[in-house]
Amino acid sequence: MSGTTTRQLSDIAVTGSALAGTTSATALPVSRYSKEQLVQQGITSTEQALAQIPALSTSTGAGAATGTAILGGARFASLRSLPSDFTLVLLNGKRLPLEPFNGGAAVDINQIPFAAIERVEVLRDGASALYGSDAVAGVINFITKKNLQGGDVALQYGIRPEDGGGNQRFLSGTWGKGDLEEDRYNILATFNYRRQDAVSARGQDFVVDRDLRRGIDATSSFPIPASYRVGQNLYNPAAPDCGGRLLSASGDNCRFNYQQYGNIVTPSDQFSLYTDGTYKIADNHEVSLSYLYSANDSTDIGAPGLTSNTVGLSPQSPFFPGNAQGPAVPDADMFDPDNEVPLYYRNAGLGPRVTENENRYHHAVLTFDGRFERVDYNTAFTFNQGDTEIAYAGGYFNPGQLGALFNNGTVNPFTRFDDLTQAERSAIGDTQSTGTVTDNRFREYVWDGQLSRELGDWFGGGQVAMALGSQYRHQLFEVSRNGGLLTQVAGSGGGLSPADPVSETRDIGSLYSELNVPLIDSLEVTGSFRYDNYDDVGDTVNPKVTLRYQPFEQLVLRGSYAEGFAAPTLSDLYDPASTTFTTVLNDPRYCDEQGNPLGGAPANSCNFQFNRQNGGNADLDPQTSKSWTLGLVATPIERMDIGVSFWWIQIKDQVSALSPSYVLDNAGQFADNIVRNPDTDAIDLIRTPNFNLGSTYTNGVDFTFDYVLPTKSFGSFALQFNGTLTNKYEFQSIPDGEYISAEGRYAVATDQVVPDWKHLIRLSWVRGPVFANVTNNFFSGYDDFDPTLNPEVNDYTTFDVSTGYRFDSGIELLLGSRNIFDQDPVFSNQPSVGFRGYNASYSDPLGRTVFGRVSYEF
Repeated sequence: MSGTTTRQLSDIAVTGSALAGTTSATALPVSRYSKEQLVQQGITSTEQALAQIPALSTSTGAGAATGTAILGGARFASLRSLPSDFTLVLLNGKRLPLEPFNGGAAVDINQIPFAAIERVEVLRDGASALYGSDAVAGVINFITKKNLQGGDVALQYGIRPEDGGGNQRFLSGTWGKGDLEEDRYNILATFNYRRQDAVSARGQDFVVDRDLRRGIDATSSFPIPASYRVGQNLYNPAAPDCGGRLLSASGDNCRFNYQQYGNIVTPSDQFSLYTDGTYKIADNHEVSLSYLYSANDSTDIGAPGLTSNTVGLSPQSPFFPGNAQGPAVPDADMFDPDNEVPLYYRNAGLGPRVTENENRYHHAVLTFDGRFERVDYNTAFTFNQGDTEIAYAGGYFNPGQLGALFNNGTVNPFTRFDDLTQAERSAIGDTQSTGTVTDNRFREYVWDGQLSRELGDWFGGGQVAMALGSQYRHQLFEVSRNGGLLTQVAGSGGGLSPADPVSETRDIGSLYSELNVPLIDSLEVTGSFRYDNYDDVGDTVNPKVTLRYQPFEQLVLRGSYAEGFAAPTLSDLYDPASTTFTTVLNDPRYCDEQGNPLGGAPANSCNFQFNRQNGGNADLDPQTSKSWTLGLVATPIERMDIGVSFWWIQIKDQVSALSPSYVLDNAGQFADNIVRNPDTDAIDLIRTPNFNLGSTYTNGVDFTFDYVLPTKSFGSFALQFNGTLTNKYEFQSIPDGEYISAEGRYAVATDQVVPDWKHLIRLSWVRGPVFANVTNNFFSGYDDFDPTLNPEVNDYTTFDVSTGYRFDSGIELLLGSRNIFDQDPVFSNQPSVGFRGYNASYSDPLGRTVFGRVSYEF
């Protein structure tokens, strides 16, 4: 028939489609980033690579740990600023091990073998109809090198010249042998090692301990020398002459500057090994086996441990107020010389709390694929395992033993840190408790199979193509806690609580289909659906429809509608409770807006670090979503591409945990979440378990622009622009509750910021063996946590530059600088994300780094 076309399914898979090589791929908003492009910017990690994509953000990044929480060293990626469990991360289209400590819902991107990557594909659209749960916001697919002959080695070193520390080392090697067409086999092996040195928070201008005028008080009521409580008041014998970098005065009390300890950049060692072997059984049939091992070791440093209302000073102690070696009796009517006084003590004699995190991942895939007659097939068996082990390495102590030292006269709690004798330091050292405290494991067995073929030209527009697939997954989630050790250190600030072992399993069976139908030469529709059955939370069917219209060669119009489903993870449901500390907060029942105590206020009510309890919730409901996209890709002139993509996402019954500050601000609504002491009415605990918050709605626009300008005399120039405008981001803290906006402002309920605008602009130049790049990253400002004291967080923009030379021998030299103008993080008075004075999820604390790289390709 005249005007028809015949297409054959190709071997090139496209992220977001089960039909390889069809033009339906261009109906999907997929962005591609080459490894070469990333390397030229000095990027050596997956976290750095994903930071280059405006639609993406990474969470739990550098500088987020101050000793108030244990993070496990993981890094996660999220699209559209939605939680990371709504973004599916794949390696060659296959699921990777989930990180088991931080919710067991997302992939730790540290495990990705950066040296083996050829490109990154980012699908900025819902894909639950193809991939199932956790593909609500989109998919990130890391594609490794294929059929490589030869290899390369690379060495990169980066320094942070201004403030010292923060140096980076990177070593990688890749080797491939065999040609699939000629030799019928190919073997690939890669490794990479990356070391990130620490950067201390001390001495950083953007880390602010106390600035009441702008809304920051990052000091604690647990100092050294100790404070003691009488009635509603705290007294410290050093006051009012507290002095020193660790203390600040507050009436009759001294407060501890806990931010003088800790790192704005966490030290880490990352190693990964990836191997892949492929054998061509016959002309149209291949078998391959791949294996990934990844290890990431990191160390979190927090302020010294504190007594947390667990230690009291007996009247028989020589250091009791009024006794021979104790402070003077306070001028307080409520002082009772016959009863012990509670001590508020920072155990600085042990040094900072040191938590060591070990993450280990295994990912093995056995794949058979090929073609029988007109049918393409693919089947794979996948094994995933993620292990996270957390150990207390220093600074954690037994409060009962420490209290005994105070009461038997061995250690004077009212001695300044610098004045502690060697005998006192030695005695304090004997109270230390170290060892492994928790071991979390996620294991998954996956089988999937898929058939696809062309069905003929139904409407004269081209070949109809169809895919059918099924999948089975068995998941195991295990948690083991060292109850004895955790009981010993309870109250010293460890963040984990003793709990019974957890061992939970889940089975998931799935069926899916995709059909691509060209209606006419320029118009095609693709429909897909997926049926998932979870043996613990029920079943669901999720459809997706995409349209692609190309009225003429230079313009493609596209749109989609998709429904999604995200089951609560095994960790969401069963993760044991953990108790940690909030940042410094105020009890609204007893404190005014400035944090001053009101009449009758318990002593530990204002500017206080309360206990916070997190954990799973077996009564959670699944999360559902709907999403829409509408966009175009235009080529107005040769070598120029312009893209615009509108997107809308709505999620219902979103699973998350409220922030403690939001619970306190809405104490009437969350009265059951605030546990008070029956005698004093002081807050003993703030409960923030997982639960279904309500709905989230967000929409915006993605913009892309790519232009290449070749010249005869001056080489070739390329301009790339990627920008994301978030028009709306609203969520409910409870079902059917009031919508709260996080777009362009700090959302207190989730400690979240969604910038109105983010963009990346890159200008590249190549002339023969010489090349150079300039990259601009931009984040728009937003309304701060407390806008009455700091109305707006300023825009944040950085520039990266690099230049290099390729020799004919295969050697390449690269020099450059990231954040070349050393832009410090912009000021924010947010109280919950890392250190005070800036927002670690918005600004990069590393500052300027200068790097050099040498590589050899053979």
